[in-house]
Amino acid sequence: PHRMGDTLLEVYITGLVPGHPRLQGPAPMVQRASGQKLKFQCPQGCSEVTEGYLAEECSPANASAEVIRSPAFLLQKADKDWTLEVDAAGLTTGQNYQFCLDLDGSSSDDLRPGNVWRYPVYVTGAVSLTPRAVQIAPGQSIFVTCIEGCSQQSWA
Repeated sequence: PHRMGDTLLEVYITGLVPGHPRLQGPAPMVQRASGQKLKFQCPQGCSEVTEGYLAEECSPANASAEVIRSPAFLLQKADKDWTLEVDAAGLTTGQNYQFCLDLDGSSSDDLRPGNVWRYPVYVTGAVSLTPRAVQIAPGQSIFVTCIEGCSQQSWA
């Protein structure tokens, strides 16, 4: 029999709820603009000092690699949900970015693996569609208004 001992390995327990930000459709998305909002649940670990941002890859703000990312904002609490304001103006339309959370804020450069949201967030150029519902029948049309990133060759 072997004796129990410390493995010296770290395990990080995250408070994030598996899933994706709510009220964002089948996949979370934002427009390439400032003032976008993502809502999500975080029953443990999130606080008013937690910072969030979108990035090609989640890494500390002072990482040496040139990673495209949005500015970090503090989370805001609303009932059971948390809201992150996203300034996606510097991101690329048509790309997916990781939803990154630094649970203890900028006081630590140590961004743990559990702080990375499970689903990517898509930056879309579509701003509206008409109609919002169609019948189950052939030949239905939906018209999409885009501010950028759409063309006659775009399809849904």
